[in-house]
Amino acid sequence: MWIRSSPMPFQLMRFVLGSRHPEPRMFRTPERLKDTYGAVIIGAGGHGLASAYYLARDHGMHNVAVLEQGYLGGGEDRA
Repeated sequence: MWIRSSPMPFQLMRFVLGSRHPEPRMFRTPERLKDTYGAVIIGAGGHGLASAYYLARDHGMHNVAVLEQGYLGGGEDRA
């Protein structure tokens, strides 16, 4: 049985080739980092964001930096 591949949808192609992205929060320019933080978390996947959340909720740490090379929530957590 052959699976016929469909052409890439026009909206996805327009998103990739366009200069403006529909979700600017995912692709914003990073702000200047502070000199000190209460905690620094490397990686903004599911575990990194959950760590920042629990540090704030359970330990009152509100000066937390989460650093990510790509976009927030784009980690490679596996179920």
